Amino acid sequence: MNDSAAAKVLDRLMLELMELGLEIPAHVIADLKAGRALPGGNYLENAEMNLLALADSAGGVAYADAWQEKIKEAHAQPLPPASGMRMVTGVPRGAYWVRVRTDTLPERVPLKHIAQDDGFTLLFGAKEDVIAYLNEIRRKEREAHASENPEG
Repeated sequence: MNDSAAAKVLDRLMLELMELGLEIPAHVIADLKAGRALPGGNYLENAEMNLLALADSAGGVAYADAWQEKIKEAHAQPLPPASGMRMVTGVPRGAYWVRVRTDTLPERVPLKHIAQDDGFTLLFGAKEDVIAYLNEIRRKEREAHASENPEG
């Protein structure tokens, strides 16, 4: 059940009802906000019920049924993949690490590194060493860019 997609449809319904001149009660807006923040509760269901009742009074049964179908389709959408920080395997706890595109690295890397299958390499070690190495790469890229474009 995709509460996030359903909340977006309910947001659009609420805006459309407001454009039709209806005043949305404060408790419905609060339920919609709480439903986004706390998925799985009854808040989103309460907001849906109240907004559909307002849609029925504003546009009739067919109008409310059309919105109910949109909400049902939104709930049926697959959940998006989980985002956030991935677990980095192979890096010792407490080590400073950074992901860089593999094509920007020179052939010899003085730091510990792990090649990843998405075109990136994970560099890790002491924070000072990683930062110094990144600064060295930046300096070399600037110099190469300056020699290619001498006018600026």
